[in-house]
Amino acid sequence: MSWLGRVQGTRAAAGAAGPLRALPLVPLAISAAVPAFALPSPGIAALAAAGVLLAAAGAVARVPMLVAIGAGGLLADYALALWLAGGPPDPLGAAVLGVGLLLALETADFHWRFHGAHVPAPVLKRQILRWGARIAAGLAASTALASLALVGLRLPPGVAPVLAAAGAIGAVAALAAALSRLTAPPAGGDNPPS
Repeated sequence: MSWLGRVQGTRAAAGAAGPLRALPLVPLAISAAVPAFALPSPGIAALAAAGVLLAAAGAVARVPMLVAIGAGGLLADYALALWLAGGPPDPLGAAVLGVGLLLALETADFHWRFHGAHVPAPVLKRQILRWGARIAAGLAASTALASLALVGLRLPPGVAPVLAAAGAIGAVAALAAALSRLTAPPAGGDNPPS
C-alpha cells in the first residue's frame, strides 16, 4: 500500500503546482496586449505573440532564460510599435507593460523556487503583498515621470541626453540583476560550493 500513498502524494503535489505554474501567464498575456494597442498591426501582434509564447514556455518548463528573452522581446516589440506609430509617448501603456513584465518575472521566480513544495497561506499572502507593493511603487514612479512629461517640463540643454543615458544604464543594470537572479542555482544542500 505504500505505492498508493506515493501516487496520491504525487497527484496532490501536481495539483498544487498547477496554480503556481499559471501565475506568470496572466501578467504575460496582459503585457502582450500592450504593443498591439500601441500599433494595431499584424506584424506587431505576431512579434508580441512570439515573445509571450517564448516567455510562457519558459515559465511552464521552468527555464528562466526563456522567460527573460521573451520579456525582452515584448519590451523590444513595444519600442518598435511606438517608433513605427510615431505618435506621442504612451505613459499608461509603458506603465502597464513594465508592471506586467515585472510581475511575470516575479511570479515565474516564485514558481521556480517553490515548485513541488507546499506553500503555506501566510507565506503566499506575504508574497502577494510584496508584489502589490512593487506594483504600487512602479505605478507611482511611472505616474510621476509621465506627469512631468505631460506638463512639458523643460530641461536645460544637455541634461536630457544625460538623463536618458542614466535611465538606459539603470535599465541594463536591472536586467542584468534579474538575469543573474534567474540563472543562479537555488541555494541549498544539493548544490556543493564551487
